[in-house]
Amino acid sequence: MEFFALDLETTGLDPRKDEILEIAWVRFLEGKPRERFQTLVRVAFLPKEVEGLTGISPERLRRAPPLSEVLPGVLGRLAGKVVVAHNAPFDRAFLQHAAARLGLELPEIHWVDTLAISRAIWPERESHALPALREVLGLEAREAHRALPDAEATGYLFLEELAAFPYLPEPTRAFILRGVPLPARELLAAGRKEGGREKTVLEEVFSLLSRKIPGFQLRKAQLGYAAWVERALREGGVYLLEAGPGTGKTYGYLVPLLLAPEGRAVISTRTKALQDQLWHRDLPALREALRADVRVALLKGFDNYLCPWALEREGGLFSGSLRKRIQECLSEVENPEVGELYKILGFDPETRVLVERIRARPHRCLGRECPFLSRCPPRRARRSAQEAEIVVVNHSLLVADFLAEGGILGEYEVLIADEAHSLPKAFEEGLTRSISPADVAALLEEIEAMLPPQAVPRRELRGVWAELRRLRERLHALLPDEPAPYSRREGLRFLSAAQELIWRLVALKGALEEGLSALEGEEKGMASGEIAALENLVSEMEYVLAAEGEEVFWSEKDPDIRFYATPLEFGDRLAADFWGRIRAAILTSATLSVGGRVDFLVRELGLGNAIHRVFPAQEKERRGRVFLLEFFPGPNEGGYVSALAQLLLELRERFRRKIMVLFTSRKMLRAVRERLPQEGMISQLDWSDAAQAVEAFRAMDAPAILLGLDSLWEGVDFPGEELEILLVARLPFPNPADPLIKAKEERLRAQGLDPF
Repeated sequence: MEFFALDLETTGLDPRKDEILEIAWVRFLEGKPRERFQTLVRVAFLPKEVEGLTGISPERLRRAPPLSEVLPGVLGRLAGKVVVAHNAPFDRAFLQHAAARLGLELPEIHWVDTLAISRAIWPERESHALPALREVLGLEAREAHRALPDAEATGYLFLEELAAFPYLPEPTRAFILRGVPLPARELLAAGRKEGGREKTVLEEVFSLLSRKIPGFQLRKAQLGYAAWVERALREGGVYLLEAGPGTGKTYGYLVPLLLAPEGRAVISTRTKALQDQLWHRDLPALREALRADVRVALLKGFDNYLCPWALEREGGLFSGSLRKRIQECLSEVENPEVGELYKILGFDPETRVLVERIRARPHRCLGRECPFLSRCPPRRARRSAQEAEIVVVNHSLLVADFLAEGGILGEYEVLIADEAHSLPKAFEEGLTRSISPADVAALLEEIEAMLPPQAVPRRELRGVWAELRRLRERLHALLPDEPAPYSRREGLRFLSAAQELIWRLVALKGALEEGLSALEGEEKGMASGEIAALENLVSEMEYVLAAEGEEVFWSEKDPDIRFYATPLEFGDRLAADFWGRIRAAILTSATLSVGGRVDFLVRELGLGNAIHRVFPAQEKERRGRVFLLEFFPGPNEGGYVSALAQLLLELRERFRRKIMVLFTSRKMLRAVRERLPQEGMISQLDWSDAAQAVEAFRAMDAPAILLGLDSLWEGVDFPGEELEILLVARLPFPNPADPLIKAKEERLRAQGLDPF
């Protein structure tokens, strides 16, 4: 495979009167540059703007040979060859007019325009200029507006286009082939550069999967996607791989990772539901089909697991079948995955009460004092994860590990972030500090329930409860009904209102500390944990209410009173402390760019130099229909909630299928739920996280209804009869009155950017 990459620098844009001042070509053979040529050309006049753009001085040009000495050799070398140029008509026109002025005939050259091909392959790009493409494709950044580095960059760009060509939709390939000469068509048909052996292996592997995994279909876009994942794993760097629906990105990143692990890897998903889907469906199928001997692990947050010490304590409170199940849990807890609460205990209402009593909590952990230390599910799960080659986590846990400076996951070289468009939100939530009267109440209830009666300071505890009730009443009067920011001055007002509660919490902490000497072993360890929790609670309350930091401080009353301190900018922190310790990062999603640009994501996450590739959505056979109910009341009209509830009831009774409704607000979901019978209905508000609601819905027989919020809008698959009717209660546009949205808009305007 041979071609020449050409670039000219000129004194202007008009080939009829302007001159060529520099010529360079690079001969590529089998995917590598083998020969280079570059020369300056003497010109009659060098415009100042061209001198500034190229850095070429008039003195250097005066010593250069005239075009009459240079051009015959250049044309002779390019005659009959495939010559690629970025905006080839421009270079061709200059050579043609220059040859005519010298009385030379332009030989037959098979021209290929990399600019036109780039626009066909990557139509979403805002800029197809050579410097922009060189940056986004990860090509080496060298001196711009000089002929030799630009010629070499053009050659490498053409190699990228050759690599992408086989995976394009058929109409796009046909369009490109019509615009290039026959010899160049043969290069495109070959469809790969030197080193393409790995792509052949990928093709063979995906063909194997289509035979071994029922329902799997080989897709060209998926092969192209997998090839880029393979490159990222091999070469390192940050890759933003935007893959539309139907591309098959999950297998696209799992296959290269399982075939040739390039260091310890973490796969992070947006939700625990998608995390479970990867762990229970996709990974086992691929590991079996590929016979991949790779150690893998699933890890969730500490409080997703049961505490065997608490389980033993609480076991006597239950009887019958549930008591038997508890005993089975104790015998099975050796398996870290079995230690997941809802995997063990199921989803019935009685279980949900038990779960909170036996849930593992970091501050309740007895550590080395625990008699069940060797069988502790969260500790075993973490140890298993730290020993695994591939760990499946969720974004929340990924952020928690960042805050713990790697203390949860350990060191890893590769990160694959699925649904990566939600990473900024995950970091924003993970870095947010918050406090609520409900947090205080939960801790007080825990102290009463978990500590031995003689260790509970009743007088101090009653004082905290009484002051907490008074504070709730004061805050209800002070706070606006809708979420709103508060200033330093307003924060001091809130802090003043909470000061008596803070003093009483400190007094409760002191009383617990005084009683420590009378406790031993497990009881002393538990009391120490509650003391630490009280200290942290007071610290958070003082910081968040005082509103002294650089965060956005805001409050809400629904579903409960809560105060927040949310950072608006954390990209610099991630650039310094997160991305630098990861050799290869692959961020993938169906929506990473806006208008073909990824500036927002790059800025929010502090990514620096990232390579962005887009893989178009694959057209599928239409299996459903979309209905827009124009006769229906609008979401802001008074009768909308009642009409929606009635529609759900009629759909359930008429079709007897499984239905999901997606809401953008808890308030509307709650209002609809109140109008529906409890039987056969799951509300996400009734579950501590979305994954539990999803699993409960899967376990139900039709007809059934699932009422879901934002965490169910994406990343969860319901194949076949698991979900057959979907209702969207309201399109998920951000609320312009949201205090965080308003603060971000102000920040962007201050930076001279358009918030929309």
